[in-house]
Order: sequence, then C-alpha cells, then structure tokens
Amino acid sequence: MNKFYQNISNIKGQIKRHYFKLSFFLLLAVLGAQNISGKSPSNNTRSIAQRPFLSAKIKILTNEQYFYQLIDSIKKAKESIYISAYLFKITKNKSNPANILLDEIIKSKKRGVYINILLERSNFNHRLNESNRAVKRRLKKQGIKVGYDAPDKQSHQKLVIIDKRLTFIGSHNFSHSALKFNNEISVMIRSAKVAKDAIKFLKSSFK
Repeated sequence: MNKFYQNISNIKGQIKRHYFKLSFFLLLAVLGAQNISGKSPSNNTRSIAQRPFLSAKIKILTNEQYFYQLIDSIKKAKESIYISAYLFKITKNKSNPANILLDEIIKSKKRGVYINILLERSNFNHRLNESNRAVKRRLKKQGIKVGYDAPDKQSHQKLVIIDKRLTFIGSHNFSHSALKFNNEISVMIRSAKVAKDAIKFLKSSFK
C-alpha cells in the first residue's frame, strides 16, 4: 500500500513539472504570436508582450538550474542588479542557497555594481515579513538600497534584471526549499528591451 501511494506521489510530481514547463512555453508562444500579428493592444494592455520576443534569447531554468545560472550571472555583473523578491529567507546554514545568493549580492555591491531591491511586506504573513526584514537589515548595513512594495499591493513577482540585458523571471522564491528542493521553473531572457520594461515595472512597484 505504501508503494502504491509513493507511485501516486511520483506521478503527481511529474505532472506538476510538465504542467509548469507547458505553461511557460504557451506563455512565450502567445507573446511571440502577439508580435507576429501586428495588432496594436490598447493603452491599458501595453506591456512586454509588445516587444520583439522572437529576437530575444530565452532559456528555461528548472529547479536548481535557476540558482546556478543566477549566481553565475550575478558574479559577472558589471553595472547593475535589480531584484524583486516575494520571499528572501536566509538561515544559519551557510550552505543555504539563499545565504549564498545574499553573499554574492553584497560582493557585487563591493565591486561597484548598483543594487536595487524590492521586497514584499505582507499584511497577514508575519513569518514572511520577519524573513524579509532580516535580509533588509543585512543589505542596508552594506549600503544597498532596499524598499518595500506599496501596502495595498502584494508583490508576488520573482524578478532579477542584470546589467539591463538579462531578465530572470519565474516561480523561484529566494529560499532554501525553492532554490534546492522544490519543483520550480523560471526563464532567463537576454534582451535589453525586455530588461528595460521589467525595470520600469519594478520601479513603479516601490512604495
């Protein structure tokens, strides 16, 4: 009986992985189709979808791939790093990927890279607030700009823009579970125009 439930659990995990992958491919297909159609969306729906996604280089990053690609890109950053994180949870465990990520952000600041970070401040999730406040304290000690979203908004996006050309967006929170154990999927988009729109959106989210 235990083996039966284990098989069911494995099947559910496979379905979840393929569901997320399919969702992202469908999203990118829709965005590309909007560009091909030549139709002009209304002012209220003007977005990154108007940009030439077909000329952008897009890479799917699943599970731990996201962490390794993001760390490598942060280490190579020369100009700027913009981040919006729903949850940024560090622990006393130095091998926690979120701790490693925080350390690399601080190292980037020390070598002259401009850093701008937006964190979620919840009206109901006090544990999330405690985690984000701990990260904010660490970053502010290093002179890194950290802000919260508007109190009437929930900023659930997980967004990183590096050197105004690389955009990471997807499901990964900055936590040990999301960066190492969970089934997660994100994309890395290499496009200066996409990065520009993403930064504009991020700046509009600051309180």
